[in-house]
Amino acid sequence: MTLFEKGPGFKHGLKDFAHDVSFASASAALVGAILSFTLMISVYAMAEAGGVLVSDADKFLVGLILSCGILGIIVGFYYRKPMAICASMTGCAVWFMAAGQYSIAEAAAGSVASGILLLILAATGLMNKVVKLLPTSVVMGMVGGAFLSLSMNAVKPLGSEPVLGILALAVFFLCKKFLHKFPAVLAVLIIGVGYYIATGFAMPAFAPQFMAPRIILPAFTRNFPQVFLSLTIPLTALVLGAENAQAYGALRAENYDPSLNTMTAVSGVGGVLGGFFAQCNCNMAGPVTAICASPEAGKREGRWTASVLFGLIWTLVAPFYPSLVAFFTGFPSVFVYLVTGLAMLGVFQGAVKDAFADPKHCTSAVFALLTAGSGIKILGVGAPFWALVVGDLVYWGFENLSAGKAGKETD
Repeated sequence: MTLFEKGPGFKHGLKDFAHDVSFASASAALVGAILSFTLMISVYAMAEAGGVLVSDADKFLVGLILSCGILGIIVGFYYRKPMAICASMTGCAVWFMAAGQYSIAEAAAGSVASGILLLILAATGLMNKVVKLLPTSVVMGMVGGAFLSLSMNAVKPLGSEPVLGILALAVFFLCKKFLHKFPAVLAVLIIGVGYYIATGFAMPAFAPQFMAPRIILPAFTRNFPQVFLSLTIPLTALVLGAENAQAYGALRAENYDPSLNTMTAVSGVGGVLGGFFAQCNCNMAGPVTAICASPEAGKREGRWTASVLFGLIWTLVAPFYPSLVAFFTGFPSVFVYLVTGLAMLGVFQGAVKDAFADPKHCTSAVFALLTAGSGIKILGVGAPFWALVVGDLVYWGFENLSAGKAGKETD
């Protein structure tokens, strides 16, 4: 069994990148980066809750972001698909909780073990076999539910900041209607900044300070069995059941042909890398992959450049990550999520359309969407995984069974 499926490769990579990159793909990468950095701000509170000093968390996160960025560039160039690599906010929370219970080196061993476990799963080829049991209605329903909350941010400002909300939507639709070649989300981002400046909002200043990453040697001690249960298993389940599931569904929603096996293997490599930087896995980023794969990222054949540019942004800004945190905390969160919500609309709309395309399988799509949108967590595993389970049960146990009985009665 091949661990990594063959892709187009690195040959002519730079030449193809120069040909395929566009203003739209660059703006999608920028929006994805803004979203990811904003979400990662809350990680510091998680670090303090786990008893990890902020100064230590800074160095760990710099290394994690750097490794995610480099891995994302490599994956993007080799596979030529908009597969973004990022760290999971929830994964960071789980890691910092473990770091508070054990030593940092022991927690690092838990991350490495998660990476190895993912590589073993990928080597068996099991993930691609599982995919065959996931019908389109269920996968697309899961995607619609998983991204429902983020997509709703496109209209929430109409209640909290109506002037900003109306202005943003007007610019978005006018740009879509009359300026087809200019990314509508980027236009909203520019107009939004102008709106805050015009209303007297004090724009945050960026004061870059360089910080080198900190490398940790993982320690497999006698506490490893407990670390494996409290950290390795949850991290692995999170990667498979949330991040990779969302990214896989987002790619399928845009008619790409992703390999869940390869995505698992890449996340395995990311887990090993993350361990040596004393952090969680570098894995497929569900929401950012959705943004990079969406129509907002330009022509379909060039959207892979958005994921490469996203990785490049993470690589370049990694040493200045603590400074960026201070910068982004100065922006109103409602504005950041508004821009993200608009960027997600294309994927959300496409997913819902495909989920309910077949009237015979609308029930499974509904249950998958509702389960993913509920945000439930069972046994430490997130809602996207359970959406696939519930949707699959409805599809095979109810819809197909009912169709079979109807066919027999007709005969």
